[in-house]
Amino acid sequence: MNLFFRKSITMLKIHPLLISILFAAACLSPNSSNKNKELVNVYEGPTTLFHNSCAECHGENGSDYEDDFHHLSDGELAEKIESMMAGPAQIIAPQKEEIDALVQYHRALRDKKLFLMVNNAASILEGLTTLKGSATPGAKVVLQKGETILSAVSQRGEWVLNNIPSPPFILTAEKGGSRTSFQFPDRQFNEI
Repeated sequence: MNLFFRKSITMLKIHPLLISILFAAACLSPNSSNKNKELVNVYEGPTTLFHNSCAECHGENGSDYEDDFHHLSDGELAEKIESMMAGPAQIIAPQKEEIDALVQYHRALRDKKLFLMVNNAASILEGLTTLKGSATPGAKVVLQKGETILSAVSQRGEWVLNNIPSPPFILTAEKGGSRTSFQFPDRQFNEI
């Protein structure tokens, strides 16, 4: 994504879904790398998206999901997510990579495990130094690269780290004795 595009988003108050569409178009431009095409483009991140669009009916962190939710396969979860986004949530159908991230988030809810994701991966790969992401609410998020260690706490599912080193680095989420991690940019979110 070029500097003009980022500044345009900052200067204008644009609906998040429009930004997702514009960002996807920028990632598919002839000047973009193959790595950017594979990045997840969930504008708000799964935890915030769920809080803003799903929690009213399904409860915070899925607390009001029905019993059959716990028995769904990944394929069934993906179908439900797409159906709910197109229906009640009225969100434009996401790309496969976004569905995969949302399935992992829902698996974390279902299995009561930690979730961790980088939301602004393309910006980081272009050299920006503020990393934003999603994680299980209340989880401590730690970035480690060599001797450099940065940490943040996930507030309502969102976390921010400033002055990050250039990738690659390890991201870890910890809460209540549980831990999950992955190396960025090899992966953008943990696999449950």
